[in-house]
Amino acid sequence: MKLELLEILADPNNGQRLQLNVEHKEGDEITSGALTNNGVTYKIENGIPNFISPSDDFIIQERSFAIKSSNKMKEEIGEAAYRDFFVKQVLGKDKPNLYDLYTRATIKEAVEKMNLTGNEIVLEIGGSTGRDLVKNFVLKGCTGVELEISAFLAESSRVLMDHFGCYYERVHGTMNNLPLANESFDLIFGSATFHHSLDPESVFKEVYRCLKKGGTFLVLNERAVTRLKPSIKEAVRQEDPDAHESAYFTSEWKRFLQNAGFKVNVFRPAFFTYKKIIERHYSKKTPKSFLGKIKFRYYQLMCKYEKFGFVRWLSKNVLFKIEMEFFADVPFNAICKK
Repeated sequence: MKLELLEILADPNNGQRLQLNVEHKEGDEITSGALTNNGVTYKIENGIPNFISPSDDFIIQERSFAIKSSNKMKEEIGEAAYRDFFVKQVLGKDKPNLYDLYTRATIKEAVEKMNLTGNEIVLEIGGSTGRDLVKNFVLKGCTGVELEISAFLAESSRVLMDHFGCYYERVHGTMNNLPLANESFDLIFGSATFHHSLDPESVFKEVYRCLKKGGTFLVLNERAVTRLKPSIKEAVRQEDPDAHESAYFTSEWKRFLQNAGFKVNVFRPAFFTYKKIIERHYSKKTPKSFLGKIKFRYYQLMCKYEKFGFVRWLSKNVLFKIEMEFFADVPFNAICKK
């Protein structure tokens, strides 16, 4: 971390400012030391201040899940091949799957709507490596801060900073209790992040607290489920308990944000044309249920007629809201203002 980060850090227990004790520096980066307040100490290691409690079982479970997956891959392909895979994945040079394609496209589209000046202070929550933060904000001149629980953050962030010749701050902390000062950021975003929380509304209230007045909050690529099959919500939670997966109705996502104080604009990314939706959900299977067949036929008709301006307008302004709530074949995305 650099000295400037101290201005926007705060004790997550009481919101008070922190005192810095430097043990080692490399240039203007503090690589080891501690942050203290009222007898409580938070270590700085590899340039990253750590606000995660070692007794936080929720985070320990998620970290263990990721470490087990990583170790399993190392055993299967070997250390050298794993390192090559790791670097390519961090830089986004690995072969993208459909999930990668639509999440990257969605982030790019949302950022293009922002009209950045390059002077913004930007926080990404749960970005794993910080790649989206770097590519979409830091390289455009913004000051970037990555908040993550990942045990691989130090290693992956060095790969990014060395490759792009840039610097961004990294903080180990929990999104339910942000170790950040009030009204510190111009923009905060997270991609496929907030469904990992058991209480998204409390997270969004924390985000609201840390945003400057008039600031923007991007909620991107979150899991949404259809009201026609509410049982899917529980099925998602049981996919892998250690990964803490959850999903919500679109109306629930919107309500969580509004209850936190945000003005919410839900949007469908341009990536999700009706043709793309058909490819994503029906390329390998044909629906058998009555409702499934109706959905499939509806998408086919919309794909055929979406070239007409009126149909595009109708889809964007009317049908999209119905589709999101009852079909939920597109992730939840919203641009929110404080």
